[in-house]
Amino acid sequence: MTRAKKRKYNGRLFTRERIYVTGDRMEVSVYPVFQKPGMRRAKCKPTSEIQQALNEKNSINEAIRTAEANFFPGDYALDLTYEAEPADLEDAQRELCNFVKRLRRLYKAAGVELKYMKRTESGKKSGRWHHHLYITGGVDRNDVEELWGRGRCNTRRLQFGKDGIEGLTAYIAGQGKARETYRRWSCSRNCVRPQPEEINGRLDAEEADDLGEAAAMGMGYNMFEAQYPGWECVHCEGSKNALNKGWYTYAVLRRRPENAA
Repeated sequence: MTRAKKRKYNGRLFTRERIYVTGDRMEVSVYPVFQKPGMRRAKCKPTSEIQQALNEKNSINEAIRTAEANFFPGDYALDLTYEAEPADLEDAQRELCNFVKRLRRLYKAAGVELKYMKRTESGKKSGRWHHHLYITGGVDRNDVEELWGRGRCNTRRLQFGKDGIEGLTAYIAGQGKARETYRRWSCSRNCVRPQPEEINGRLDAEEADDLGEAAAMGMGYNMFEAQYPGWECVHCEGSKNALNKGWYTYAVLRRRPENAA
């Protein structure tokens, strides 16, 4: 009995860097791309559980990018709660919509463009409805709080740490919470929705492998900083695909203060 020969991949293989720059934050993904001339690679359909987790992760990352591109120190984070509980989700969303309309009138009178991100949820234990928002600054916080009128409006200025507002945004967008459709975040139409820059072939396969392996061991920080001068790496992770043996690496960097935008 003869053993079947293992097929060798003869298509094109290169490394791609997908880069998002939003304010003083850079998000980088490094991964292999396989292209076989004249033939499309078969897609592997993930299980529903894997796809659900992937959808959540992508939604959280998109929320972080959107927040970092549109909101800055001096803008506001709001938490809205109720004294008299809304009848249902539809009632809560109607109240939030009316609040946003009042905000628009306030900002228009002040000559300030309003941008916002928002999310509605019910408490995990209490079941009580509440809302989280980011909004543009430029108007008095007391005026903002007076517009709510349905309960407590806690307004605070956004504070950017080493991770910017990534941690707060991930929480607001629903990271680690039960996945329900009404929990998804949304934003105003005038918010910038960041698009990636893609660079093909700048890193060869060996360099990409070294980067991924170092990131997996928690040692990739210096390598990312050398690859992207002027940026400080605050997080990196790497994983090796068991099927194609390629390294998939992800990192978040912050612009160094002396290079701040």
